[in-house]
Amino acid sequence: MTPPVPDDDIDDHADDDGELPQLALHLRPGPGAGEAALDRFGDELDAALAESGTGEFEGVELGPGECVLFFATTDAERTIATLRPLIGRSPFATGAEFELEVEDPDGVRRRERRGL
Repeated sequence: MTPPVPDDDIDDHADDDGELPQLALHLRPGPGAGEAALDRFGDELDAALAESGTGEFEGVELGPGECVLFFATTDAERTIATLRPLIGRSPFATGAEFELEVEDPDGVRRRERRGL
């Protein structure tokens, strides 16, 4: 089994100020899924986000055994709620996880993963 892309690869997508994308979606697309299919899926998710007004698809990173879709969002919880049913109906649902930045009660920010 090919190992997934390490979590610290997300740092490659930081903006000039070092801010990370607010939301990432980790997928394990399987051997039959190509880059074109993942791009189409990203476009479908982007359209849903545009309609809901909660964010936009920023891009995809392909790695061995896993790919990560990145989103800019005004509200991570609403974005997840918008995307969850689309992902659940897709061939990419198995093993899908959201990763988002959260703040604990002490104001410490950290990355958290959540399944579908």
